[in-house]
Amino acid sequence: MRLYARLRPNIKLMLANAEGQLVFCSAEFTPDVNFRGTEKSYLEGLGVTDEPASVYTERLHFSQTRHQGLIYAATQPFTLKGHHMKKQKTGSWRKIFSLEEPTPVDMDKLQALAEAVAALENRVAALEGQAEQTETAVEEVKQDVAEVQEDVETVKEVVDTQEFKLLRDNIGGIVKSFSKLDSRITALPNKHPGTGRKPFNFL
Repeated sequence: MRLYARLRPNIKLMLANAEGQLVFCSAEFTPDVNFRGTEKSYLEGLGVTDEPASVYTERLHFSQTRHQGLIYAATQPFTLKGHHMKKQKTGSWRKIFSLEEPTPVDMDKLQALAEAVAALENRVAALEGQAEQTETAVEEVKQDVAEVQEDVETVKEVVDTQEFKLLRDNIGGIVKSFSKLDSRITALPNKHPGTGRKPFNFL
């Protein structure tokens, strides 16, 4: 009895065979010669080895002469990772596949900025409610308003949410209120009338 088989080798087997490796078949049959109750043997496995592992096996030869000019090369993995792409300019195809790199937003810093705006709003409201405001207090608040406004403009470049839009509109209202307050404080007379260049006339 002879067993003939038609093999379909892959590239690895063909390359190994060309180097003199994996050149013999190793057949594995049903040990008890009763495959699934049929009382017949069955080919359960067919491997390849460097040395003959089964009797009467012949050396494997693949029909390379029928396909002249074939070239085999090592496989290269294909990937679409974002760091292989140019960051200077975003191509239209990259937009289609949604490969844009999101800008990270530090929520802790955003929360701290919101708290700073709220505190600043309270300070401006307190100054508006006082009967007498000192120039020193106004100057301190003016500096804080400028710093918070600068921070808001910086965050505006990377954050585009509804909550931040409300925060940005709020700082705008604070700036307007403080501008009116600053103008009013500047127009107030000196608290010490005898120290100015011109004498202060009491009514």
